[in-house]
Amino acid sequence: MDLYDENIARLIRHSLTGELSEQEWGELEAWLHDSEEHRVLFEKIKKEIRISSESSLFCSLNDEVAWLKFKTTARERKRRVYVRRMLTYAAVIVLPLAVVVGFWFLSQEKDTFPMASERVVKITPGRPRAVLITADQTVHELNGVQEQREIEVEKGVMIKQGGANLEYDSLVAPEQEVALAMNTLKVPRGGEFRLKLSDGTNVYLNSASELKYPVRFDEKERKVYLSGEAYFEVTKDLNRPFYVVMEEVQVRVYGTEFNVNTHQPGKVHTVLVDGKVGIKKRGMTEEVTMKPGQLASFDREAGTFGYEEVAYLLLMGYLPSRPELDHFKDIMNQARKLPKGFTEGMIMHHPSQNIMNELARGVLSLYSYDPDPDNTSIENLLLQSVRLVGSFPSIVANAYAVKRHYFQGESLHIHYPEPELSTAENFLRMIRPDKSYTEEEAHLLDTMLMIHAEHGGGNNSTFVCRAMSSSGTDTYSAIAGAVGSLKGPLHGGANAKVMQMFRYIKENVDPNDDGAIRDYLNKILDGEAGDRSGKIYGLGHAVYTMSDPRAVLIKRYARHLAELKGFEKDFDLLLKVEELGIPLIQERRHNNADMCANVDMYSGLVYTMLDIPEDVFTPLFASARIAGWCANRIEELVTCRRIMRPAYRAVTTHGQYIPMEQRTPHIQ
Repeated sequence: MDLYDENIARLIRHSLTGELSEQEWGELEAWLHDSEEHRVLFEKIKKEIRISSESSLFCSLNDEVAWLKFKTTARERKRRVYVRRMLTYAAVIVLPLAVVVGFWFLSQEKDTFPMASERVVKITPGRPRAVLITADQTVHELNGVQEQREIEVEKGVMIKQGGANLEYDSLVAPEQEVALAMNTLKVPRGGEFRLKLSDGTNVYLNSASELKYPVRFDEKERKVYLSGEAYFEVTKDLNRPFYVVMEEVQVRVYGTEFNVNTHQPGKVHTVLVDGKVGIKKRGMTEEVTMKPGQLASFDREAGTFGYEEVAYLLLMGYLPSRPELDHFKDIMNQARKLPKGFTEGMIMHHPSQNIMNELARGVLSLYSYDPDPDNTSIENLLLQSVRLVGSFPSIVANAYAVKRHYFQGESLHIHYPEPELSTAENFLRMIRPDKSYTEEEAHLLDTMLMIHAEHGGGNNSTFVCRAMSSSGTDTYSAIAGAVGSLKGPLHGGANAKVMQMFRYIKENVDPNDDGAIRDYLNKILDGEAGDRSGKIYGLGHAVYTMSDPRAVLIKRYARHLAELKGFEKDFDLLLKVEELGIPLIQERRHNNADMCANVDMYSGLVYTMLDIPEDVFTPLFASARIAGWCANRIEELVTCRRIMRPAYRAVTTHGQYIPMEQRTPHIQ
């Protein structure tokens, strides 16, 4: 396929706007895998890099002229901005204008100005009408034909209304405490209205929109609540920040002009015209700063975290509906809090240097908190499973905090999980002293959790879980056994071993000298370097030979994250270990059988770039795999119903019994 094929341009455009069909997605995937050049171009587009005018992928724009016209027209006519639905990589993304496909400014007149669009959409302007609801629930009908009048909204507080304008006088009744007296302006479908707030801020409400605001702002901040679409001209006030609060997103305003649109369910679009705003998902600490000529798009569905759905699918066998998933999350949220006194009694009073051992002990202890722990009915197994999926990240996070405190002399931080957050968000929040994380970090960790959630019944830890389950033992014993298996460096502990090996190589070899890297890898295989095990960790898999699909996906994310966080050299060194190590192993085995990097090769680097401590790597693996373990346990109990007894044959010889007085001591 040609790099600048019109069909490919259409596919990329549709991928950015969230309009790809299954067939189109297949075509785009094929194009991406066809060439490294294709992939690099696509990644650059997603990374918010402006597209050169030489590329025919997107319409060429004169950004300055376009935005000048947009800004001028907006100021003159106070008209609406319409933003086409846009798919986001994370929950909140700032996109450069040149990459915004499907963006229009719609004017009342015929000079509608299209920007990077395939077509021009004309919308008939609305009629000036609205409904004002005061704090005492009095309803005032407003329309554009009314002459100037005054309305008393609070005792001694008057507002002026005339035509399509409603003005609050900031000088009215300044001695009164009216900051908490909230008014609501509702604009019906097909209507529009202008509101001037008490601080002088102008708000242009569009059709089917609602704004809740105080009669007069207090001395600390100015905060309004929006549903629908509005255009804001905010009066500058350095001492009182201005906030626009929506269901999913909060916009902090630094004296500016901007448009906000919440009409599409689960989606928020913010277009900045002039000044500066900071936008963030509600409940998060990190704020994304916008500049003029940028669009911020929040898509709750596009930004949905997937691990919870994967866990549900593994346990139930089908994808959940929204009510089913919400109920599932409710049970998980209850389990995340851990039983009363559990953290204090089981973790803080018995700290461990190894979190996997702490996790295994914690799982066994949960038996005592279960009112019916030995019940192996399907209903009870499912309930136990969901509780374990919810509790694992909390046990790991608290165990790590206690380990830092008791063995490393760090301050003790125990953070409670938040019920509205995902597993990935909660884990990052609980494990970090300041509880901060970015949306992109959370989504990447969520992806890692999904990748590690299940890997069939043949891996060592899952086999242990199934073998123990076949005996009829309780859920907590079987899962604790799986945790103990995963701890091993040849299994779940391999991701930490990869990073340990990586440090050995980095410390002893010039990363730019392929020959030196090859020589050191030979020393590792000879047991003369590294941990002296004779193994190059991260290479080879018992099932996957040509390619480990999990490793391919993680490698892609690792490359992207390395570019963002400045770990390119580390990524390149691991890449060389993969490229040089495989032929060396094949040479020693005297065959050219296919061999590939496994899931552990790049997962450790991803966790490192996410600032996740190395001794949490394997426990985090367990926090993902718990869903798979529980699913395999249920399958074993439902389908097999007999004890698993591996074949065994003794190879020792028979011996004669020797009386005690005739025995020769073996220890001198």
